[in-house]
Amino acid sequence: MTLKNLVKKLFVPLTVLGVSIVCMSQSNDYREWLEIEVPGGPPPNLLGYLFSLVATLIFSRDRRDLLNLKIEDSERYLEDLPIRSYGEPDIARWCIPHRQVSQTAYDIGLEDDVDSDFNKFFNIFTENSNCFIGISEVENSLPALFLKTSYQEKEIIHRHTKDGSFHISLSRADASTVVKNKWGELHPLPEFFRQHDETNILIYAPQNPDDYKIYSKIIHASILFYMNKFST
Repeated sequence: MTLKNLVKKLFVPLTVLGVSIVCMSQSNDYREWLEIEVPGGPPPNLLGYLFSLVATLIFSRDRRDLLNLKIEDSERYLEDLPIRSYGEPDIARWCIPHRQVSQTAYDIGLEDDVDSDFNKFFNIFTENSNCFIGISEVENSLPALFLKTSYQEKEIIHRHTKDGSFHISLSRADASTVVKNKWGELHPLPEFFRQHDETNILIYAPQNPDDYKIYSKIIHASILFYMNKFST
């Protein structure tokens, strides 16, 4: 096939693709996605947007449905929690990034304030020599808490600075406790992406300082879970 014929053959599909990209770049949906996506998540461009659309189509599910979580043989480290009383926040429709769009954190924007409730909350765990604060490896630029063992470093939790929510890794049994008591919801990506007996959940943004007492219990359960996993 000559170059001329190849160009003719590809002209229509490439034109359609180009027009589609231009249309998407001007769409309200794309602009809304960008507003939710930054910072963290996939690249803030059309490729990241397309990736998010495809993931959303493939992995859409009820994020509060625990029927398929398989908790029967899962370790449990979290004591029972009180029921969250604020009602369920609205969640962005995309699979990635996984964010809430209502009930944003009362302390949003204070991640760099050393005296903020958020920083005091994270710093409590650094009293444990196995924990340290760093930048999320899952979602770049976001503050995260890591657990360091003789085997590896594990990102336990990170905070989304746009809305104040968190993503945390827990045993499946503990994740079910959090979801049942309305403190969070399952991550859209299914459990076969995880290692060990873990799952990943979104913890809703704190509405007052007392919420951090609940989150401390949840993080402690995550640390115990991974300390046990990494010691075997």
